[in-house]
Amino acid sequence: MGRALSNLRVLVLLVVLGCLFWAGMDMSVQAQEPSLLVVEGEIANATPGGGDVSGITVTFHMQNASVHDHSESLTDEDGRFRFDGITFDPTLVYGMSVKYQGALYGMDVDLSQGSPTPIAVDVYDATDSQNGLFFASESVLFASADESSRTVSTLEIIKLVNDSQLTYVPGSGPMELLRFGLPEAASDLRLETTLVGADFVQVDLGFALLASVPPGEHEIMYSYVFPYDDAEASFIRTLRNEVKQLRVLAPMEVLKLSSDRFGDPETVAIGDRPYQLLEADGLEVGEVVSFTLGGLPQPTLRDEFSGLFEGVRFEYAALVSLGLVMASLLAYSLWRRFLPRCEGYSKGSEVRVQGGERRALGQMITDLDRRFEVGDVTEGEYRRRHALLTSRLASLAEG
Repeated sequence: MGRALSNLRVLVLLVVLGCLFWAGMDMSVQAQEPSLLVVEGEIANATPGGGDVSGITVTFHMQNASVHDHSESLTDEDGRFRFDGITFDPTLVYGMSVKYQGALYGMDVDLSQGSPTPIAVDVYDATDSQNGLFFASESVLFASADESSRTVSTLEIIKLVNDSQLTYVPGSGPMELLRFGLPEAASDLRLETTLVGADFVQVDLGFALLASVPPGEHEIMYSYVFPYDDAEASFIRTLRNEVKQLRVLAPMEVLKLSSDRFGDPETVAIGDRPYQLLEADGLEVGEVVSFTLGGLPQPTLRDEFSGLFEGVRFEYAALVSLGLVMASLLAYSLWRRFLPRCEGYSKGSEVRVQGGERRALGQMITDLDRRFEVGDVTEGEYRRRHALLTSRLASLAEG
């Protein structure tokens, strides 16, 4: 009897071990097979009495630096869509886009935690009227001035608002585009924005934004350089949109900012750097605002001479070089002769301000982080502004 019980226990143990073994094998196979995910949701027209949203093409994007893949799904009669059999790849970025009445809508999709909850996408009826568009704020930063090229590097940040229930879609004519003014002879224009699929084209005295603008707030940031001739230059802007609040800033050591209309600037600190600030509220379309940029640095003697080489034919280069050497020796002897009589001479006056925009962007990011920590900025606004600023900083590093 005892031996029978012992054999029974051994048999039961072997059965249990076998079950555990096969269960483990099954779990191992399941762990090795990636789970297939589902992305689904619903398109809704948020314009009161808006058009039908059935039969719309929804595009699911999967991409990284080398992969650009997508799949499409049509909405049913209720605006619902679904993508099945998605395998998550942590090296890919996922997103979704919808084109409705000429306007593009898009969003990122996070698959790192598995299939997301059903996604709700609002679209709107389209219009080419700009009646609902205005600038909640516009900030102009004169970041740096380069005396050798006599150019001012400028950064502008705009909070564009569409307070209607329609999405603005650019019209076909040049006057039906959303236009932004630039100083005369401005160059090196670069644009960053939160608007989906945005592009731009340069037009007379500025550029036009090629993007649909749905209801809500959107960030636009662009930089450029413009030339100056003397130690003082004028910055004049005819407003093409209503501006609720205008801010104009310049670092104290770069130039002197002033305006006959807006009075003397106040001094503010961004990070540990002092800036001059001029502010104005409630500016209407068509108003002309102007600012004076004084104390602009001038080219050094070496910069002036180096510019003479441009366009000189090769066979004359040696002769020109000899002439410049003689002129430099003469200038040096005169400088040595009259140096003791000169008062207020400063070697630091020839030091070029470099990296002004990078430094300003870094301080703006630091200030944004501080404002977010104390609760002055919402998380959504913080993320949008931080992404724009760091993107611009990265593009400067690449340049």
